[in-house]
Amino acid sequence: MNDNRGGISPVPGEGEWEAFVRSSLPETPPDDVAQAVTPWRRAVRFVLWGLLLTSVTLNFWRLDVILPSVGLLLCLLGFRRLRRENGWLLACWCITLLRTAYLTVQWFFNATVWQLSDLPPLVAGGVQLLLPAATFLLALCLGMGFAGIRRAAGFPGGFFSALWLPAWYAAVTVLALLQYRGLLMGLVLLVCYAAILRGLWRLSEQLEQAGYAVRPAVPRLSDKTVAALFAGAWLTVTACGLAFFSSYPMQWSPWEQQPAPRTEAAREELLALGFPQQVLDDLTPGEIEACRGATLVVADVWECVAQDGLLEKAQPDSDPAAPKLTITGVAVRLPGQRERWQVFHHFCWTNGVFYGTEAVELVPAWQMIQEGWGEDGAVSGRLLYDDDGGQVYEAPYYFLGERSFSYRSVFFGQSDVRRLFAAFSMPNEGKRHRGYLTYTAKEMQDGFIFDSWFNYTHQNSLFQYPVVTAEHMRQVNRWSRAGVFVTVEDALQFYPNADVVQPFS
Repeated sequence: MNDNRGGISPVPGEGEWEAFVRSSLPETPPDDVAQAVTPWRRAVRFVLWGLLLTSVTLNFWRLDVILPSVGLLLCLLGFRRLRRENGWLLACWCITLLRTAYLTVQWFFNATVWQLSDLPPLVAGGVQLLLPAATFLLALCLGMGFAGIRRAAGFPGGFFSALWLPAWYAAVTVLALLQYRGLLMGLVLLVCYAAILRGLWRLSEQLEQAGYAVRPAVPRLSDKTVAALFAGAWLTVTACGLAFFSSYPMQWSPWEQQPAPRTEAAREELLALGFPQQVLDDLTPGEIEACRGATLVVADVWECVAQDGLLEKAQPDSDPAAPKLTITGVAVRLPGQRERWQVFHHFCWTNGVFYGTEAVELVPAWQMIQEGWGEDGAVSGRLLYDDDGGQVYEAPYYFLGERSFSYRSVFFGQSDVRRLFAAFSMPNEGKRHRGYLTYTAKEMQDGFIFDSWFNYTHQNSLFQYPVVTAEHMRQVNRWSRAGVFVTVEDALQFYPNADVVQPFS
């Protein structure tokens, strides 16, 4: 038995000890402490912010890539804590993992010259349906999961309110399939989405105030570790894509230039008529033979220098070490009663530097002036370069053919066009990287000028994300001047019936 004698304090009773402990603690813990010990608030905040970011599309500053990625990460962090609460939230966690796997594949394709749509049609169709289906199922499971928690907490109702979020995603999907572009419906949907998310947040607050306790799954990894792994996965797949798959797989092979005595006469005829030798040396014997008996050659040479991300006309004081692109247009008048012209559009790089993809848009005479000229055979061509030992290598274009596309002009609005494109990649080893396209045009009516365009798009930098090819850039941006891509336009134009046929300067 203790007393106060000898300076010894008495031991407090049980009730006094509990009162002492309660009085030493603050009535309400700070917000950061509350979030640490109340996983419900933090998890729901992550999920709702994640849903918002994955549903917002902002097509500038690459936010269309950044925001959905951050939103999916937040969903991962939220659902991994809630997955043990009920089966619906466990399904949300599984769907989020599936969407993460899909996003990882998309990250990789974003760093390559291929797109998910380039897969076989059956596979591409399934992939395109996967994301909207997963998004709808996630919204449905989330709504049902919240409804289950609401019932477990003793709150009335909840079933119909669980359908609002999936109904919203269904409406958005239908409008997307119908290609709806109106502003009013978009604003209505945006307001409805904000109201749905606010309702879910208020429900989470009510559950917390009512003292409902979730059964959180204890994560093995911290949120920061998961975020670091998420970012590391993006960096890894992006670096692999840019390093190994951001250019076309070209089929280069040595060009064995065999002597062709039977074409020598045609070759001498063309040289005598003024055919540029540097272009003639790159032609095949069959292409030279097709010009036998030519009566006239019209040639136009245009040189430009790559400086400060631009391709500008070469000047006497231009840097000789800078990459130089020489474009030569040649038209050969073939024998016959009606005018027929064999056209060659040739390009050659001196000190060229290549990063990813290149493209040529060809607008032949029969597309420029349909009344005056007609198509007479297919467009063909090839690519070449010299190695340091003097061996010439050749390759076909990765793609050579027609493309249909739409673009919007400030002056003419939406335009649907069909153009010939040649897409390719060049190696950085070797020198004199060059190529050409050739076709035959026949005269349909007298009195029309000859007009043929050769538009070359060059890639200036490797660093772009998502990766866009030069061909695609030319299709969506008709006025490309600088940046990752730059386009230079050249035309071979002349009056074929003039006394002296000269190309327009």
